[in-house]
Amino acid sequence: MFHNKTSLIGMIWLIAALAMASRLAAVELTPAEQKLLDKSIPEYLNIIYPPEIPRAFAVHRTGCPVCGEAIKKHGTYPWIITPEKPFKVQCPECKTIFPDNDFEAYWKSGFKDKSLLTGKYVDEGRGWRPAPNAPKYWFVAYYTHWTMNKDTSHIQLSDAYSRTGNPGFARRALAILDKYAERYKDYDYSKQSRYAEEVQSDYDGRILNSIWECFMAKHFAQSFYKVKDFLNTNDSELEQALGKTCAQIRQNIENNMFRVMANDVMTENGKIRGNFGMHQMALLEIAKCLDAPEMIKWVTDFRKNKGAGSIPLNYALFSNIFGDGAPIESPGYNVGWLNNICNIIRSLKENGIDIFATYPNVKRLYTYPAKLMVCGRFCPASGDAGNMTNTAIFFPPSQILRFVYASLPDPRIASMINVMDRKHSMPENLTAKDFGYESNMLSAYGMASLQNGNRNAPTAVVLAFPNYIGHRHGDSLNLDFFAENVPLIPDFGYPDTASMDDPTRLPYLSNTLVHNTVVVNAMRQKRHTGTLLEYDRGQVFQRMVADCNGVYEATSKYKRAVTTIEVAPGKTIVFDVFRVKGGHQHDWFMHSCGETFSWAQKLERQKGGTLAGENVPFGLFYDDAAYKNKTTRSYASYHGSGYQFLTDVQRGNAMPGTPIILPPTSDRRFQARKGATLKIYPLDQDDAVYISHGRPPITRRFTQKHVVFITRRRMSADEKMESMFSSILESSSDAIAKYDIETVEPLSKNPLVAVAKITFKDGKRLYLFDGENKLDFTCDDIDFHGYSGAVLIADTINAFVSGPGSIRYKGKLLASSTPDFKAKVVNVDIFAENITLDREVPQDLAGQMFRIGNYAYIAERIEGKTIAIRDQSTIRGRFRLLEYKNNSTKEGIPRPGLTLASPGMSLYDSNGKYVSKLDIQKGTLKAEKELELNKDYWISECGNEDEAIFPHSTRILNIQF
Repeated sequence: MFHNKTSLIGMIWLIAALAMASRLAAVELTPAEQKLLDKSIPEYLNIIYPPEIPRAFAVHRTGCPVCGEAIKKHGTYPWIITPEKPFKVQCPECKTIFPDNDFEAYWKSGFKDKSLLTGKYVDEGRGWRPAPNAPKYWFVAYYTHWTMNKDTSHIQLSDAYSRTGNPGFARRALAILDKYAERYKDYDYSKQSRYAEEVQSDYDGRILNSIWECFMAKHFAQSFYKVKDFLNTNDSELEQALGKTCAQIRQNIENNMFRVMANDVMTENGKIRGNFGMHQMALLEIAKCLDAPEMIKWVTDFRKNKGAGSIPLNYALFSNIFGDGAPIESPGYNVGWLNNICNIIRSLKENGIDIFATYPNVKRLYTYPAKLMVCGRFCPASGDAGNMTNTAIFFPPSQILRFVYASLPDPRIASMINVMDRKHSMPENLTAKDFGYESNMLSAYGMASLQNGNRNAPTAVVLAFPNYIGHRHGDSLNLDFFAENVPLIPDFGYPDTASMDDPTRLPYLSNTLVHNTVVVNAMRQKRHTGTLLEYDRGQVFQRMVADCNGVYEATSKYKRAVTTIEVAPGKTIVFDVFRVKGGHQHDWFMHSCGETFSWAQKLERQKGGTLAGENVPFGLFYDDAAYKNKTTRSYASYHGSGYQFLTDVQRGNAMPGTPIILPPTSDRRFQARKGATLKIYPLDQDDAVYISHGRPPITRRFTQKHVVFITRRRMSADEKMESMFSSILESSSDAIAKYDIETVEPLSKNPLVAVAKITFKDGKRLYLFDGENKLDFTCDDIDFHGYSGAVLIADTINAFVSGPGSIRYKGKLLASSTPDFKAKVVNVDIFAENITLDREVPQDLAGQMFRIGNYAYIAERIEGKTIAIRDQSTIRGRFRLLEYKNNSTKEGIPRPGLTLASPGMSLYDSNGKYVSKLDIQKGTLKAEKELELNKDYWISECGNEDEAIFPHSTRILNIQF
């Protein structure tokens, strides 16, 4: 029994010391952890460079001063840096080391000893300029940026302390955090970086740019949380090393770093701001360190916000996420959204907030990526995502998927887990049956696929009509074709660099010409929403039609119809019809993934220049005077053609029915089946055809010098020119060559009507029809009456009619299709995700696509007049009005901003009751009825009095004649 307080305290300390000693004895240091202790505190602090030394994530926009762009094949950030050569960078290609001068000595002279600035390549900290007005090479800043960015010492030290309890780790971790805290408020990326000086003056951040700073903040907070208890008592060794008490160290780190970081995030001043979830996760980690519940509420609850990336979670789940589950950026960046949102949900769950229980439809966020996969192994590149191989998988990591699955199990999530973690797979009975091989649509996000479902010889066609916002390219109505184990006409995906001053990024690698679509008036598309008009999955015949009118101001029509016909197992024929009206120049583009082509047509080689013209050299901005003589600036405002980047131009005239043959590349990363090839059969008469070469992005893994571009051109003095580009696309390989096309015969002389007869080596015949207006067409023994259809004749007959019409063979009716089913909407239950019409809906329309206005859905179930939507919500936003901007007109500014809302959508109150149609212009909302202030409202794509349309089609299979 203890008789006094002093003895009691002494015994407690003795017990604690014994426990610590026991813990240290029980945990053996790893060799890596032992090395961490070999470095002293001053050694760790030496690489925490002061704010006055600039930072740069790239040395230069084009490459190396000695070997130029050859460095690009070594990756995006290829320069070699080592601590043994401080403030030096080495080119991995030519091995040259830059700069010549000793910057470290110059810095330690207080930036005063100019005698240290000698040599050919001299960098005093803000770069070396090769010529007057030329962009600088930022050698020192690159070294500084990547040394600080890659340094994970504080993470390793805090992890080691949490594992071992060894105070040496805690002292070093806290010393690093303390040093950063002393300087943190003085870091200002907008004044201390290459990018802000040379490219974008408002490009903000702290140590790093604002996006990457999110990671710095999160990791600093995670490290501190693991070691902060070490500061609860005095530690003479740490206090002597830093000249502060432990209490002062805690105060410095918490107040001068974490509260500065929290203020940066919560005031949205731009210094710590990433894609959605990045700065929120940083703030939640800081909240743990500071025990600050108000920071948690900032992440979840209603408040004013400045940008889409900082919408409160309870609103972002509806205002930043499409109804089909996809976030608002390109697929690769959306993976970050899914990771961040899941981590936020995980962190909130630790604080007693269960988002999955409150919003079970969040599961759709984690099932939408499954719809991206085609042929069991490809995910089509789109925008700044993926590369030409199309093998990048846009699924979250398995640990994210497992966390979601535990609360919201779904076979598709189980299947994605097995893709991401083959060693610890989910049982087969829990996975999706046709995962990766099923035709799918993401009509809100803007992508639809048609697949043959054949696991042994899969084929897929993907049509893009993107509605997403972040990291978009000019790729509306881009077409992808996957067959023979290869992407035959692949999207390029992510450009060489992420830099806006790269003259090839936006003007070429993100421009419309590098996508398989139509360029109007030699200009880049503008961003615009797309609409899926038809989507018909089924056996033998499948079809999809999308409209992206509005991507060009000159056009009144910009529409693509794609029909696939599986004529034999693994043999898919693509009937592609692209209609454009408006403008004076229409250029249809398609490129291969290979370096060669063949065509039975005489070609005339252009003497020089580029596709922009014989006298336009490579890279010259011939169509934008603002860029002709500029050597450095952002190219964000360039909306020209990019034709100056296509070389080796040859010209010929179209030979309808004669194929242009495009073998895929032999690069081992593509792994095409033996004898694989793509054949493009133009059906149109008067095209001028240009064959040219253009390089794809150069990356560490992909260094192909060029691919073949095909351009079919129409020109007119009439600004209201109307064109139809119709084509047959055929894939083949040695395995299915016996089913190849023998002849293609265009049958229509009308330039706006596509009719073709195809004969195959095995005796089959295929007839194809497509017209804007109803056709009455007779060929051989076939009478076609309608808009679009196909007949496949072999031992049996298969027929397909899309839209009202009929097909007769030898006078007998093969197939007929009734007019589209139409009805008015009388109610939308936005929470239950069902729509009620004003009349009974035929049961045979269950499983079919229907559209309401510009928005498309699949009918999951039909009960009388009510349709249950399949795996999709009509919700496009959740908001409040805090005040009226104009009391007389009752216009207000919605908070949060309605990122995905458009005029003509419908407004619902907090209980899901229809209010009125929506008028929203430039961020200002006006409803037909006066809205209550400080109350939640919802935006829906559709509402009362809208018209619902079920496009009708009929397929008849295996008819004996």
